[in-house]
Amino acid sequence: MAEGRMLKKRISKSRKFAALKNDKSRLTYLLLLPHTDVCGRIEAALSILKGAICPYIDTLTTRSIAACLKELHDIGLICLYETDGEKYLQVQRFLDFNKISPGKEAASSIPEPTPEQLQSCSRGTPAEVKGSKVKGKGREEEQPPPKIKHLDFVFLTEDEYQKLTVKYGKNITEQYILKLNNYIGIGSKKAKGYDCHYFVILKWTQDDNVPIIKPPAKPKSKPQEKPIVRATPAQIAEINKKAGRTKKMQAELDPAIRMPSENQKRIKVDQLRNAK
Repeated sequence: MAEGRMLKKRISKSRKFAALKNDKSRLTYLLLLPHTDVCGRIEAALSILKGAICPYIDTLTTRSIAACLKELHDIGLICLYETDGEKYLQVQRFLDFNKISPGKEAASSIPEPTPEQLQSCSRGTPAEVKGSKVKGKGREEEQPPPKIKHLDFVFLTEDEYQKLTVKYGKNITEQYILKLNNYIGIGSKKAKGYDCHYFVILKWTQDDNVPIIKPPAKPKSKPQEKPIVRATPAQIAEINKKAGRTKKMQAELDPAIRMPSENQKRIKVDQLRNAK
């Protein structure tokens, strides 16, 4: 067994690691890694495990370690299994997060888990389970939407794909999906660290200064014209009385508020007749 492990920085982007309920489970997981063998396995008897990974940490008791191991198993980071009455655990995707030297380490002496045992802890990440719910203490938490496969290697949620098409158009989005698919397909080491393909495409489009599609401007609505409120004859008479207006002054007022007298009406009619 090696003296330690070289932890890869891609663990920082692990969704399962981030989904753990507390830092105690995360610490337990990290403490396990340097003590595993070349295949990522270690004895899981609580007393032995406690003495190996944290003999001087009083807050990590065998009881709390058991709870952390169960959470790690349930979320799919480790696989707890039993062979011939002995308890073991195997770190899932061990080679993804650790750099080992198989030629310099002895082969594992711990029996490997059976396919059935591996299946019991082969849980997908939250993004891979559509509409599923994780039962918590008196509540149910909605899981993120599933990721849809594009071409051979690119995975995006429906919402992520729609965001890209709205922002850059369908043709540009498909071009960058093809570019990322080919980049992953050629086996690039850097591409193996891409946990979120949406942000990879987003960064590439920003680096290439791809223009963003501006949404069409909304037509400006015309302000509603206020209805003209005409004064009643009684109101006009009251206004004229208070203002002390004479009939001549009243005749000069705006027609919208002026009420012509009967004499004025007759004069108007006579003028029209003479005009004929």
